[in-house]
Amino acid sequence: MNISEYYQPDFYHFCENTIKLADEASKLLSSMKDFPDVRVLDLCSGCGVVGMEILARLSRPVRVDFLELQVEFNQYFKRNLSMFPKEYVSNMKLINGNFTDKNLLAEMKGRYDLVVSNPPFYLSDKARLGTNEKKNICRFFIRGLPPQFWEFCFMALKDDGNCLVLTKDDVDLCPPSNNFSWNVLDRYGDHLLVLASVLDKNGC
Repeated sequence: MNISEYYQPDFYHFCENTIKLADEASKLLSSMKDFPDVRVLDLCSGCGVVGMEILARLSRPVRVDFLELQVEFNQYFKRNLSMFPKEYVSNMKLINGNFTDKNLLAEMKGRYDLVVSNPPFYLSDKARLGTNEKKNICRFFIRGLPPQFWEFCFMALKDDGNCLVLTKDDVDLCPPSNNFSWNVLDRYGDHLLVLASVLDKNGC
């Protein structure tokens, strides 16, 4: 499916880098020995493009949960969902919530083999906010900060889990070295595609 065929709100559109993220995630999932019995979280999922594109690239469906703060995306997620076969739809679940929610984190702890995310790219003190609040939430860390985002990823993953994240080339946005070993898979201008692997969770 072409990215232009997805239903998206006027205030925010995904870019082509989203497709590259989905490509890398599908390759990683296909190489896992437990495929297709793996579980994926699309964090900051918006209208579901990343997770859905991952499923579209796999030979068999895997379980994908979508976590999105803004309920304004829900109607677009449901319309996009309707374009997939039933056997795929039954493996997709939308959850409205935020990575700052401790109760949600406790519920999801250790559940996922892979977290994928196209989160906000900017800290609010490093760039000027726009006039559209919904768009600002998509672009800026104003409903939570990078350390909280990475903590959620770390705790939601299984002991041998991985994250694939599109982020900006900014040291304040990078994965914490005490929780992850990570490397840059690709670079798109000042944006990075980062693979972060969980380190030892003993004591967490």
